[in-house]
Amino acid sequence: MSVFPNPATTRLYIENTSCHGAVKLVEIYGRAGDKIFETLTDHDMTIVNVGNYPAGLYLVKVKSEGLIWVRKFFKE
Repeated sequence: MSVFPNPATTRLYIENTSCHGAVKLVEIYGRAGDKIFETLTDHDMTIVNVGNYPAGLYLVKVKSEGLIWVRKFFKE
C-alpha cells in the first residue's frame, strides 16, 4: 500500500500496489483518534482532498480483500 505525497498539502493518493484486490474502504483518523473521513471504493487508487485538514499527523486505514493496512501521513 502506498500513501503519497507525504507530507501532503491538498491531495492524498492511496494506491494498492499489491496483488490483493482493489481497495474497498479508506478511513482517515485525526490526532485524537477520531474518524474524520470514510469512503467505500472498488479501485486500485483513491484520491482524498485533504486541503481543508489542519496541519498535523493523521492515520490512514485501508481495507482491501482480506487485508488491512495502516499508514501515517503528515498534512502541511
